[in-house]
Amino acid sequence: MKLKELRLKAKYTQKNIAEKLNIPLNTYTQYELGNREPTVSTLIKIANLYNVSLDYLLENPNTPKQQSEFTLQEEEIIDMFRELSDENQRNDFTKFLYSFKPK
Repeated sequence: MKLKELRLKAKYTQKNIAEKLNIPLNTYTQYELGNREPTVSTLIKIANLYNVSLDYLLENPNTPKQQSEFTLQEEEIIDMFRELSDENQRNDFTKFLYSFKPK
């Protein structure tokens, strides 16, 4: 399923989505990891949330796939940044990353 890809594109955290779906965070995390399958009603809620078809969400092979512009590692860094709740933490994280930027 395209759960993580859609979530990152929409700039949501896992916690945001779990709250919107009214499910525990761990349950949603397991969906993204592929360790648990959402119910049909949850799949419909997810498809409606992202305004995509169930066909697209379930990656029907007849549906064209979009390629992410980010590597998995880059997506994880973006995720970590988005999950920082404090603005000072975000600023510190950004400064840290810029410290590695070539001059």
